[in-house]
Amino acid sequence: DEDDTTINETGDTDELTYRTETTNDLLGFQLGGQASWYVCNCFSLYGGGTFGVYNNHVTSLQFLTGQAGDAVINSGTFNNTPHRYSVSDDVLAGLGQFDIGARYQLGCHWSIYGGYRVVAVSGVATAPSQIPANWADPVTSICTNDTVILHGAVLGAQFAW
Repeated sequence: DEDDTTINETGDTDELTYRTETTNDLLGFQLGGQASWYVCNCFSLYGGGTFGVYNNHVTSLQFLTGQAGDAVINSGTFNNTPHRYSVSDDVLAGLGQFDIGARYQLGCHWSIYGGYRVVAVSGVATAPSQIPANWADPVTSICTNDTVILHGAVLGAQFAW
């Protein structure tokens, strides 16, 4: 909007909204293990990891729209083509997880634990990677070579009967 600094004014036809949305649906298998070292009867240290291989069914939705309707490509081979695309693909993805921590057995059934966890997934699509380099070409494929790493502290309680 070149006229002012307020976005989404009612009836303002010179504004555009760009939306990109990705969905990653992973279906596959995961294998792993965990080991514990009991320092004493009530206190243990543990570490473990898992790794999985998945088919990632990725869907990407993108559009440029405003009060006057969808934006259109105004030059080249795809002249007058609206900027509204829905693309899907199936790709190979991997997911891994690593945990380390300590556990204290409070009694017969209850324990508390704390540690650190790292989860990494590759072969996924993220929304920022879908922004086209050339707006004059329609979006016909999905960028699925992103990797996401999540990590942080883990605290919890567990009941076992």
